[in-house]
Amino acid sequence: MTFKDHCKYFVERTKVLIHEVDWANVSPYTYARYILMFVSAINLVAKAFGYDIINIDENDLVDKITYILPVIILIVNTYKDNPTSKESIEYHNKMVEEKATNKQVKLDALHTKYECGGCEIHK
Repeated sequence: MTFKDHCKYFVERTKVLIHEVDWANVSPYTYARYILMFVSAINLVAKAFGYDIINIDENDLVDKITYILPVIILIVNTYKDNPTSKESIEYHNKMVEEKATNKQVKLDALHTKYECGGCEIHK
């Protein structure tokens, strides 16, 4: 296969993958990640060919990330899985109970499947 054939295959396969995505139900966060991925890929390829599309000094970028990243991490870690409204607390408690029930059902099924007669469950 020539390089041109590989490129054609890549483009065709990419078209198929794009059409398989359920774009109506994709979260905005996924869209943001895809956009950032495409921008960084285009910038990377452009830099490889000597074009400087996004001109950012690496030291300046490291400084900004060093200041911004901890703030983002604090916000995400504080918000994530910390329900605060009445509805979210109720939902969270139901989900925790459901996970525990599902885990116990799976464990019981494993014990029954392997019939471990010496364990506490089957005594």
